[in-house]
Order: sequence, then C-alpha cells, then structure tokens
Amino acid sequence: MKVFGVAISLGCWVGVTQAGGADLQCESIAPDAGGQPRAIILLIGDGMGEGQRTAARWRAASQDGQLAMDAMPVSGWSRTGSADSSITDSAAAGTALSTGVKTNNGMISIDPYSNTLTTILEHAQARGMAVGLVTTVQMAHATPAVFASHVPSRYMMTEIANQTAFAAVPTTTTRLLGLFADEGMTRPFSPTLVQMTQKSIDILSHDPQGFFLMVEGGQIDWACHANDAANAITDTIDFDAAVAVAQSYASVNPDTLVIVTGDHETGGMSVALDQTGDPGEDGPFSMPDDMLFYVNWMTTTHTAADVPTTAQGMFSDLLDQTDENTYIYDVMYELVEPDMWLPLVLHDWGG
Repeated sequence: MKVFGVAISLGCWVGVTQAGGADLQCESIAPDAGGQPRAIILLIGDGMGEGQRTAARWRAASQDGQLAMDAMPVSGWSRTGSADSSITDSAAAGTALSTGVKTNNGMISIDPYSNTLTTILEHAQARGMAVGLVTTVQMAHATPAVFASHVPSRYMMTEIANQTAFAAVPTTTTRLLGLFADEGMTRPFSPTLVQMTQKSIDILSHDPQGFFLMVEGGQIDWACHANDAANAITDTIDFDAAVAVAQSYASVNPDTLVIVTGDHETGGMSVALDQTGDPGEDGPFSMPDDMLFYVNWMTTTHTAADVPTTAQGMFSDLLDQTDENTYIYDVMYELVEPDMWLPLVLHDWGG
C-alpha cells in the first residue's frame, strides 16, 4: 500500500501523497466503464451548522441566492451526538466521519473500548489511492488528526504528530507538505483555502488509482466560540469557495463524490432581518442587494443541533436523508470498496 506522506509539526498545512514507489504492491480499484479513477473530496466546515450557512449565504448572495454548497443536487441532515454525549466535540465527530463509529468526546479514531479504528483515509491508501488533508488550523488538531492517527485524547498532539511522520515513506514517493503558521493560520489566510484545495487536487488527481482528500474550514468553529459573526461569516464564505473548486473538478470527473458537512454546530448561531435587542447581537451585516441582517448567539460552546449535508457525484443520492454522521463514512466506503455496495443500499432502504 502507499504510505501516508504527511509530516507533522505544529503548523497549518496541506499534506498530500501521490503514487508510491515501484517496489510497493498496491491493489487497484477497478475503474468504471469510462475508465475514470474514483475520487472522494470531503469538505468539513468545523462548527458549521444551518445558521452559519444562512449567514454566509445572505452576506454573499442575498436571501434568494445560493452558495456553491447550496447548489449541490443532494441535501440531507446529519445527527452529531457522540457515544457519551448529545453534544459532541470535534474529535468524536471527526472520528464518526472518518471511521463510521461513534466514540467518546476527545478520542481520536479509537472506539469507547480503546480499540483502534481504520479510517477512510487508511482504506483509501490500502486500495492504492492517493490521499491528502487540508486545514487552516494546527495539523495535529482534532479534525485532521482523526483521519491519520489513533490516540485516546485529542490533546496528545505530540503523539499525533509522531504517528504521521515520514519515516516509512520510500524516497520514490511524490509528496507535498506546506507549513504556513506556528499555530492556526492568521487572517487573511495565505495561501487561501481555495489555493490549498486547488493545489492538492492538481497533485492528487495525477494518481491513476484515484484519491481521497479532506478539506477543513477549521476556524469557523473558533470564530463561533468567540461569538464573532464577522469572521464566522467570512470563513464560511471562504470555505464555500473551496467547495466550488471541488465542484469544478467533479464536473469533468464523473466518478468523483463531493460531500460538504459540518462536524457539529458551534454557538447556536441564528440570523434575522430585524434587530432583536438580545445581548451580544452582531450586525448589521449587508447583503448584495443592500438589505440588512443581524446575528444572534445562544452559547459560546457546541450545540446538539443537526447539521446540513450536501453532496454531488457518485453515490451522493444515498445522502438524501437524515441519518447519523457515521453514515457519511458508510457512503464514502462504498466508493473506496465498491464490492460492498449492496449492504449499504439495503441499510439505506431499511432492509
């Protein structure tokens, strides 16, 4: 199998791998009748719920407009509770997305009984696919960590870093690593999330076996914890621009699955056209048609709200429902392991 080629240090990054060395044995995915490699692009807005998406939509496109993520043909909802709490953290939510298993808050791709879980990225590697991760926060932060490491606590960042080191990567492997800050990237992000996403796709798409790429808008969550509507909106709009990059690739590569979701909602964010007078109300913010709106908050922590999920491409129709966040993993797994498609369809139909 190809070796995951992301080096770790406490910075923000884009890490991708391409084809492994000629001396490595890979099991290839059989292409479809058109001979196209399969690809998965999973975009996670950390802390992004319906309120965040609505505020970004109104700011960028007015009430009747659409974000790129709104224009996707399939929409559903994901329930985000963890194994030990109705209100998840990013570690447990990310583990659900990356492994299809609910775990306790704080745990990184390990189940509540301390068993190591195989991530979708690791399944993709085993099938010979190229893999990549992109984020605007620390590379050992919870969401990117759940795809590439296994530790009982998200705060074991040094151990997370050690688990994705380059020691096992052959010298013939093609790879890219970008480190752009000591901790979270500072605004305005440079390079932008769009630039990191585009570069990752440009590199990964050369692999004839296909690829898996996770892109995280990591600081939406941070802004919402601070009840900072301006940055929450800006970061969501920037994240949506990265969604558009993924959509552009998928439009000419039909065997691509693009999924956009949040790991959870942060802040209990809501929008209104009129002032409510509530403490901490943000605004006014203007729409492109000059209408004004306001933002209110319920909390500075995560909430138990379901989050919207939109998708397009191969197997995306299976996401047209409300289900646990683990189901997103199930759908991605069907693309990576096509022989397992029937059981998922039966699950989807209630069989």
